Amino acid sequence: MHKAIWFVLVVFMLSLNANAGGGHHHDFPVGEMTKAQVLENEDFGQNYQNYVVSELEASKVQSWGKNVRIDVFFGMWCHDSEREVPQLLKLLASEPGAKLNLYALDIKKSDPKGLAKANKVKYTPTVIVYQDDKEVGRIIERPQSSLVNDIHAMLAK
Repeated sequence: MHKAIWFVLVVFMLSLNANAGGGHHHDFPVGEMTKAQVLENEDFGQNYQNYVVSELEASKVQSWGKNVRIDVFFGMWCHDSEREVPQLLKLLASEPGAKLNLYALDIKKSDPKGLAKANKVKYTPTVIVYQDDKEVGRIIERPQSSLVNDIHAMLAK
């Protein structure tokens, strides 16, 4: 009897510890977000402020036109997202015509509307680029060259 009580107590303590270890991710917002909401996060906001858009980058972004839409699936808890999403937001600030949709995901890479699953998102961030409402490419986790160069190449095809 004593061993059974001890076993239950140990299992209970381990479950508390496991829940506490992963619980901090549940504090992050999930679902569609605005640029302002994303930048309220200290790390995202700081990375946005620190990123300087070159004249060449701004010129490329401005050449994309108004028929471009970019859907970004990211995690507020994700280091790759903390690096890439603020840069993309800063780049797109020079081209207000490009449509941007921001979707924050939980640690299981899901969202309330099921958009991540519908778009087969497995990694964060996933940047899906559309031209004339047709997907022309994706950047997954990090660009091959740079955000601007990778998107520019997709749109030039």
